[in-house]
Amino acid sequence: MSSAASGYDFTIRLPAELLADIFALVVAEISSIYKPGDLGKGKAAPISSASSIEAANQISHVCSRWRQTAIGMPVLWSRISLTLYSSSRVVEHFCKSVFPRLKGYPCWLQIQGTRFLDMDGHPRYTSGLHPLYHCAIIPTMVVKELALSFLADYEYNHPELLDFLSRCRGKVRSLVIDMGYVVLADSWKPSSCEWDPGKVVAHLPYVRRLRLQYIQADFQTLDTQPWPPIEELELVAIYVPRRWSLLVPKLPHLRKLVIYDQGWRNFPAGIDDQDLPPPSLPKVTEIRVPWVGWLGWNPGVIDVSLRGYFPSLRTLEVSSPDKRGLQAFLTAHPNIQHLVVHMKRYSGGSEYLESAHPN
Repeated sequence: MSSAASGYDFTIRLPAELLADIFALVVAEISSIYKPGDLGKGKAAPISSASSIEAANQISHVCSRWRQTAIGMPVLWSRISLTLYSSSRVVEHFCKSVFPRLKGYPCWLQIQGTRFLDMDGHPRYTSGLHPLYHCAIIPTMVVKELALSFLADYEYNHPELLDFLSRCRGKVRSLVIDMGYVVLADSWKPSSCEWDPGKVVAHLPYVRRLRLQYIQADFQTLDTQPWPPIEELELVAIYVPRRWSLLVPKLPHLRKLVIYDQGWRNFPAGIDDQDLPPPSLPKVTEIRVPWVGWLGWNPGVIDVSLRGYFPSLRTLEVSSPDKRGLQAFLTAHPNIQHLVVHMKRYSGGSEYLESAHPN
């Protein structure tokens, strides 16, 4: 501050409410998006220097009045981006200090740098001492989104991950499993690459949204605990185009399905998904997919019983339309009221069909 040299704090005359508003504006201006360059392995702090919570942390260390005001404002601490590169003690101290300050205020928690095994399959930490345990959600926390990013592939099956989730006591509304930062050359590949997401979500009964990014495992639905009533499923660059349909029996409450095309056509050739069950979701009202082939409506599928059916669908968005498949899909789903095809909007499926076959 310009007044620091004179030793005079010009904010001392500001009402506490106005000071709090200023703090909130400062933190809101700073992006909380994780930047890989900010979090190197040698970094001592567990948070990014570009994150909003780092701004809140600096504000709380200016003076006692600022600290008292900042600590009493849960909104300042509501976007948390952590990295596990730091020492276990630093992570523990940070979480024990910050988590109670939320006081039930909705927050977003992102944990970067999770890794359990080295490239030879040996544990990187003694059992039970992984720094991830220090990030366990306390009972008073309401987490709008818990995002877990990994450094090695195939670790979404690791027992310590499941143990960590079982220790989370707060309410997690949304879960993100992100393998986008994985280095395959440094990953230990197990004998089986099958994965049942139910093992993960079963520990989070309040989850309503599930987002899976760059997952290379083969989805399986084993006889695990019942899934929570998930209403939204988002998939980014999944390994096999229609492998997600194996999850359908566990998603009876699903209302929104989003699949992002991130170059899945570059995945290994020869993977046959034609024997997968047709995805039929009676409560889905909104779908966003690259093309309707992901829903079983591939022109090469002659047997109508193998095509997915969504009787409650009202909104459909496709980015790379296949005219034959899309026309057949729209004809079978006449109740679509909002349609977007390659960024062009239509009032419904009937308008698109009329434009495709003008008189």
